[in-house]
Amino acid sequence: MAVEDRAGTDRVRALLRRAQPRAPRPRRHTRGSGQFPARRVVLPLLAPDGAGQPALGVAARDGFSVLEAVNYLEHYGLLRQRNAAGRYEKVDARHSWNSDRLTTNVFLFQLQRHSDHHANPLRRYQTLRSFDVSPQLPAGYATMLLLALVPPLWRRVMDHRVLAHYGGDASLANTAPPP
Repeated sequence: MAVEDRAGTDRVRALLRRAQPRAPRPRRHTRGSGQFPARRVVLPLLAPDGAGQPALGVAARDGFSVLEAVNYLEHYGLLRQRNAAGRYEKVDARHSWNSDRLTTNVFLFQLQRHSDHHANPLRRYQTLRSFDVSPQLPAGYATMLLLALVPPLWRRVMDHRVLAHYGGDASLANTAPPP
């Protein structure tokens, strides 16, 4: 009888332990990551006579420029169509470029699987997937960023890929310069 009581008590304790909320464990990618940005912001501010503030301006400009360039190359030429009600179709994996390259994957936390992020915005970046319907960039992000700095070369490489994605129908693409 005592053994059965103890087993029942152990089961109840185990259930109670599972029901209690746990403190979230720190994610691997965030451990220690606050040190670098803090140094990059705090140290220039501590420089005498504001000598470090131009460095902050340069870092902000460069960060903004890279962010916009990546946004450009991830969405170049792709256009969501309007439905019968005049609204844009729901965003899915066809609406952004992927670049399934190992180096991009390792250094940019699977940023190259951008299409899955569009289709499933709440999915953790570690579990982002690649889809066959997603258009593929011809090279990794670093190469494509450099290519985007030379618009005629960029268009020569990308425009035919955009048209191929839309089955040759240029009216579905967004490659014409704005009016």
